[in-house]
This record gives sequence, C-alpha cells and structure tokens, in this order.
Amino acid sequence: MSIAEILPQGEYSLVHVRSRAFQTKPLAMSAHHPKTLKAKHFFLLVESSSRCPVLALEIYVYLTFENDSLKQHIFVPKADTSGLGDRRINVAAVVQVLLDRIIQTNPGSYLSEPVAWRKDETEKEKTQTSSPYPTVNILQTIAAKLKADPTALEKLPYYGKAHHTTAPDTAPPAATATTKVSLFTRSANAYIFPNSELNSGKHPPPGTPVSHKQYKKIVDFVKGEDYNAKTDIQAMTESGLPEVFSQCGVEYEPLKIAQVNTLTARKRPAVNNLTGLVRKAPKAP
Repeated sequence: MSIAEILPQGEYSLVHVRSRAFQTKPLAMSAHHPKTLKAKHFFLLVESSSRCPVLALEIYVYLTFENDSLKQHIFVPKADTSGLGDRRINVAAVVQVLLDRIIQTNPGSYLSEPVAWRKDETEKEKTQTSSPYPTVNILQTIAAKLKADPTALEKLPYYGKAHHTTAPDTAPPAATATTKVSLFTRSANAYIFPNSELNSGKHPPPGTPVSHKQYKKIVDFVKGEDYNAKTDIQAMTESGLPEVFSQCGVEYEPLKIAQVNTLTARKRPAVNNLTGLVRKAPKAP
C-alpha cells in the first residue's frame, strides 16, 4: 500500500526530512560496547487546499553492529495530528504506510552517505582549542586543515565523496540483519503540535490505561507479512499483557477477553511485547 492509495490525489503534500547517521550510545549495556548509529526521520503531511499541517511523525532508527550481525531498531517516539484541515484522513493508515517505508529501507543506505563517527580521545586532544564555544573550535579546526591542505575540502561531509567517512573497522560487515519496531502507547493531548488539543478537529485519546482492544490494535499494527509462529503471540499475551495491566492497577481477566492470535490469519513476524518489538526474517545488508 502507498500514500497515493489512501489519500486523494493532489490534495496533500508529504515532507520527509532525514538526518545523516551519527554514532550514539548502545541501546543496551554490553561489555563489548558495540558500535551503534542513529538516524532521525521526520514526516509532515500538509493539506494543499488549506496549507495546514495535519499529521506529523517522528521515527528514530538505531543500527547496532555486533560480531557478524546487524540489529536495526526502529522507534516511533512521537506521532501527532493538528486538528486542522478541511477533511478527515485515515491517520492509522498513513502512519502504517510511512512506518512500513522505513522498515523496507535497506540499512546500508545509512552508510552510503557521510556518517558522524565519534572521535577517539587522542584525536580530540589534537583538535582541541582554547575557545569556550564548541562552534568556534570546530571552525578553527576546519580552517587549520584547509590552510595546511586545500584538498581537505573534499574530505568534509556534504562537500566531498561519501566513501571517506567510514574506516574499514568502523562498520563491520553483517551476515544477517534483525529488525525490531517499538511503538509508544501513552496518550497525551499533544506530542508535536503545541495546544493542538484546542482545535475542534482533533480528538485526543483518553488518558486511561491501555485497554486490551488497543493492545490488539498495536499487535496487529506491527506484525508483518511473514509471520508464521502463533505461539509467539500466545506467549506474549500470557507474559507481557498481565504485567502491563498490573502496572496500570487494572485486573487482568484472560477468560473474559479474546486471544490476540485470533485477530489475523495472515503470516506475520513475531511480536515480543506491548511496545511492539518485531523480529523479522534475516535479510542481506
């Protein structure tokens, strides 16, 4: 499914902004300290007739290189509507299409452009200057490099070729890749558009604990086409869901609710917990 299939043709414009990948701390504590990259995506859907933004979506992509494997974690921290515009749209369908676009993106594309790898302590000491302002230090370092070697301009991000940015040992090749997706589940009046809850066209969800109906929607949302292990869904229902209900102070009564794995018969990837961790089949890097 594409955006063109769920929105009127020519009535909306989609803005997609993506940061270049930069090195960050590993998502989980590890004695090996695996190299981890992070890239940010921001989508903004604008209604052409009113020129109003109607939907915004923020997505973070984490790439963890460990041994001969690549772990990709896609996290959706914010999704919001403005309550503006002349017509209503299927927000869930739009978000699903955009998220699927990120899932289907080859992780190698983040390495095909300049990557902001962290400098080691020795290199930091060499480039350190006396200015208290980081921006001034950076500009002075660049000016010194260009003065000593004018061809250094070709090695700067966005000015030269991308191949210079990754050393052979900074991004180890991955034989297999695992993709996980996390979705937030807490309701709020506004995530991206301040005070948008005051607009008549917006209907914020109630701030009540996640219901089993909402939980099943999340599970169905993050599952993919290649799921073939119903026992994963069953195990998730029996372990993860009661804990969530307990934390919210709500009694969990499994006999009174339908099982999650009766939702859809199509094959989909395994879902591990409430936030929607998805394990997909290995794919080539």
